[in-house]
Amino acid sequence: MPNFEMNGTVIKRGRTDANETSIVLPTEATKVGKCAFRKNKTLSSVSMNVLVTEINDQAFENCENLCGVGIPSPAPGLTGLLRIGHQAFSGCAKLEVCCLPDGLQELGRWAFSHCASLADISLPDSISVMFDHAFCGCSALRQIRFPANMTNIPAGTFAYCESLEAVTIPESVTEIHAESFMNCVSLHEITLPKSLTLLSRDVFRGSGLRSIRIPASVTVLANAFRDCAELTEIVFESFPEKDTKLRKNIEDMLWESPELADKILRANAVPQDFRDYVEWMRNEKNAPAEALPQDGRPWYEAIIEMLPQDDYILLMDTHSQVRMELYHVIGDEYTRNSSELFGACFGKTPPYERWKEHFRQMMDSYQALRAYRYEKGALTEIRELSRQVYDPWVYDGCVNAVILRREFRLEPKHPDLKAQFAENLAKAEKFMQTLVYACYVDDRPAILERAASASKTALNEKFEYFGTPLTFCAKHDFLEGFRAITERGGDLTKQIVAGTVCPIREAMLHSPAITLYIAQEHPEAFDRHYQNWAYDLLLCEDLRVWEILYRRWGSQGMEKLIFSLLRREENVNPDLIRWMVGHGADVQQYTDPDCGCNAQEFAKQMFEKYGDDAHRQAWEILKRE
Repeated sequence: MPNFEMNGTVIKRGRTDANETSIVLPTEATKVGKCAFRKNKTLSSVSMNVLVTEINDQAFENCENLCGVGIPSPAPGLTGLLRIGHQAFSGCAKLEVCCLPDGLQELGRWAFSHCASLADISLPDSISVMFDHAFCGCSALRQIRFPANMTNIPAGTFAYCESLEAVTIPESVTEIHAESFMNCVSLHEITLPKSLTLLSRDVFRGSGLRSIRIPASVTVLANAFRDCAELTEIVFESFPEKDTKLRKNIEDMLWESPELADKILRANAVPQDFRDYVEWMRNEKNAPAEALPQDGRPWYEAIIEMLPQDDYILLMDTHSQVRMELYHVIGDEYTRNSSELFGACFGKTPPYERWKEHFRQMMDSYQALRAYRYEKGALTEIRELSRQVYDPWVYDGCVNAVILRREFRLEPKHPDLKAQFAENLAKAEKFMQTLVYACYVDDRPAILERAASASKTALNEKFEYFGTPLTFCAKHDFLEGFRAITERGGDLTKQIVAGTVCPIREAMLHSPAITLYIAQEHPEAFDRHYQNWAYDLLLCEDLRVWEILYRRWGSQGMEKLIFSLLRREENVNPDLIRWMVGHGADVQQYTDPDCGCNAQEFAKQMFEKYGDDAHRQAWEILKRE
């Protein structure tokens, strides 16, 4: 008989006898709790009652022998199943049948992922919320019909569904998000709805598409078709005009995947200006990194011929995009008056703008910050500048003026520019006296001095998108400063940039000593947040941290971490793998759903792939188990 541990009407945990394969949930149950049947190896079928309204997160995750789930539709006037939680049936490799009932409203993240035997499923029209990767890795799934009122297809929904052949997308869908149909190798055709506005990155990457028609309604198109070996034609119902956002999207896509150009050009009604762009792009991709396509001369020598014979300084930054500013030098002053610089001869656009696409190669190959000096119409100097010294986030709005003053002893000529420069510089110099700036540049004496008297606001001040004082101390592995700020009231858990930057995460990535300090001295914060970034800990080589984790959570989940370690081309830590094996990681019975093998077999594959000493040691450690 099954044993149900109940919390009111919630099944908190369900246990079965060793020979028990089929269960019926108790009639009073309204919810199946989180992880209630997780990793149950005996269950083959489950029958629910009409009172069950929620199957919670990971409720049946990795029930590897579960073949069928009966979920009844409610009788008129009754509430049936409303929610299937995150990873609720993930990894149920033998699950063949799961009829989702009418009335279901929410389908969680990775809900049916890696259900390798699930061949057919229909989504009821009642679904209003569906999270990402719901059916990722369902390699037997052949067809799918979306709910009639769905407005978007979430990221990775059917990624790696290798048998998927037929997809019906309703006209209500306006957005298809990243990797939705990635590696769907059997998907040869699909009709996109005329309501579609957004097609995200890698939507059809590696799929079997043979042709695709882009509706006229699409306004945003990322590179959705990489590695589509069978794709022969990309047809636009209405080809975007030059200088539109969609046209720029297409040009960006071709710069990244030039092989797609022929697939677009093969379609009808492609304008000549686009064909000219493709020809230019192909020539440009083969050009030397700093040569002009016209005559092969370096661009910084040719540019001065397009200007009056005079003195100039050109500042160029290729950090995340190409940014260029040209300054006319007059004695010990400069001006950026466009009418004076370019006049009617050049129009409003600086001459180097026509080569901006060319500079992408420089941006891809290295991140430069340079000054080019021209005197009497000739190039006289190329000066490499320090990005750390001239940080545009520190000198907000005045970094070029600071460069011109410090490097060339030049001041702005126009009174308004002088006043603006003075104001911006004063703001920058004030910021440079703060605690967060000292932590940003890792000025350790200043950190300790300023932390001792800092206010609560200063202890947690955010510097743009980069972090807080604690974030920077963790990144620079400065335990003494981290401890001083924490003890004064610094927030260990403060997150910025959509939760991706946090002191605890930076400690895991960069500082075993600080990670250990947090785990020992602030266990509540560590326990509450570490699982958000558990995989970042794989870079932590201090086994004392792992001992703390083992004492708190045992060996659960170590097998997955071993697979994550082995996947890496670099930073594979054999000592950590040896430690995990010695502390109970299941490297023989556990089969990774993505790889279809155990850790021993996967270690051999990765050693054969990379051939380095670390992967060899990892394989030898696992072979002995």
